[in-house]
Amino acid sequence: MTRWETVKDLFAQALELPPSRRDASIEDATDGDSTLRADVFRMVGVFQPANRFFSQFCQDLGSAAAGSWAFLPDEVLAGRFRILRFLASGGMGEVYAVHDLELGVDIAIKVLRPDPASRPGMLDQFRTEIRLARTVNSPYVCRVYDVDRHRTRDRGEASFFSMELLAGEDLLARIRREGPLVPKQARPFIRQMAEGLSAAHQQASCIGISRVATS
Repeated sequence: MTRWETVKDLFAQALELPPSRRDASIEDATDGDSTLRADVFRMVGVFQPANRFFSQFCQDLGSAAAGSWAFLPDEVLAGRFRILRFLASGGMGEVYAVHDLELGVDIAIKVLRPDPASRPGMLDQFRTEIRLARTVNSPYVCRVYDVDRHRTRDRGEASFFSMELLAGEDLLARIRREGPLVPKQARPFIRQMAEGLSAAHQQASCIGISRVATS
């Protein structure tokens, strides 16, 4: 068994235990090998915040389903954007593919969901996201065009911004189709995400935004 296989096995064993027992188990299993112990602890340290993020992500999806605008195909928003299809939902908003009736092109819109919109400061955060996104120049960040509002008959006003519509399969669809990515497959995606976030953070500091949302 290679050293990397040993680390993976010990890591897998540690994850089967409750957090309160992991440290002692790793100490015993590595039997005084400080380098091996450090490698296993490092993997566990990476997993724990990632696991918390995944749990929050699932909660956000549940909240999104509960507080959705649920715009349907052929609905027209703001007298201009005809809904083509739903694309995705996150903690703050829903994304739809739409047809711009004014310009005759297909784009995407991100609509701030009704429950976050009612929270104090959330509209300001949404505007900050738009302000930042419009200034970021990176091949890994969608171009943002404009901000608008749509008045519904019974659910109040929906705030949204229009942005570039990208063609192709998203990462979640690929994982569902082919299974989890191995490290070699994941690296290009991680690098692209990191470069996009780096561009956003650099631009945020230039225009005086102290915090970047990644919804």
